[in-house]
Amino acid sequence: MGSRKFSTWAVSIAAVTGFIAGGVITWLVVGSTTAEWTGAIGTWVGSLGAIGALLWAVHTFVEQNEEKVRAKIAEEDAARTREEALAEGVRVKCRGGGGGNQYGEMMMNSIEVDVTNDTREPAGFTLFELPGVTLKRTKNWPPTMSAGSVNTFAVNTEPFPAPDDEFSGKPLNSKVPTFRYRLGGVEWQRTGDETPIRVSELGGS
Repeated sequence: MGSRKFSTWAVSIAAVTGFIAGGVITWLVVGSTTAEWTGAIGTWVGSLGAIGALLWAVHTFVEQNEEKVRAKIAEEDAARTREEALAEGVRVKCRGGGGGNQYGEMMMNSIEVDVTNDTREPAGFTLFELPGVTLKRTKNWPPTMSAGSVNTFAVNTEPFPAPDDEFSGKPLNSKVPTFRYRLGGVEWQRTGDETPIRVSELGGS
């Protein structure tokens, strides 16, 4: 904006200087004023006023438009920051469920999923994945969480190997979930406790 202001005023000053210089040179050459010369001066002065008014109007319009653009950008940035802070309020923790020894290996066939929606908006889950685990159809899963709610869901799975110390409600540290949820009109993806990412900004999604 600074360079634009400079060019506007530079043009104005150059125009004024040019007109004045022309008048002075004419006066020096002629040595006196004539009716034609006096009339021309009046025309120059009038033209100067018109040019100055036009340049000022353009300058004012550009400055006001830039202020509107800056205000809109600031408003959008603030809204984006609020949405990101809101998205942090949706969390998922997985715990081991039941299972047993199959062919000499401990196999888990269910998990418990603790879902927290610590926001003032409902959160509708659209995706839930656990690496290396096939989830079976489960009623009310994926869930829609009301605002400010916490719930635990028992989800059946195809048998998968798991460490002995992760069964029966213990933290399922060997598996980190990736899940998507819609909150306040924006769909987010989150892996474990990582920062939520807008699905619209994920490549190939």
